[in-house]
Amino acid sequence: MNVILYCRQWGEAVAFYRDTLGFPPKLETDWLVEFEAGPNLCLSVADAKRTSIQPSGGAGITVTFKVANVRGVWQDLLGKDVKVEPIRDNRMGGLAFFLRDPEGNRLEFWAVSGMNEEAGIPGHV
Repeated sequence: MNVILYCRQWGEAVAFYRDTLGFPPKLETDWLVEFEAGPNLCLSVADAKRTSIQPSGGAGITVTFKVANVRGVWQDLLGKDVKVEPIRDNRMGGLAFFLRDPEGNRLEFWAVSGMNEEAGIPGHV
């Protein structure tokens, strides 16, 4: 599965997903970067100036990532000066927190309570 986010702030979005979240690029062109966001899951950011599809500006989009250690991911991002919301109970059980990428897309990191497996996000353990 691949999710494509069309971005006005493409360079900032590429740096955020690559450097801040630690997603390794799988494919890089001069207008699109595809990142490995987990097993069998890619997240791509496309330069909206070079496409016929307009960006949503973050309206109506939430990309979620299931992790084993939500507190560890939260601490890591906080240490990188990323503006993260407080950790809270997830409506479906467990814990979650939210943040926005440079384009304004809402990201959720969540974990089921009591999970002991390794985190499922490249670059985060």
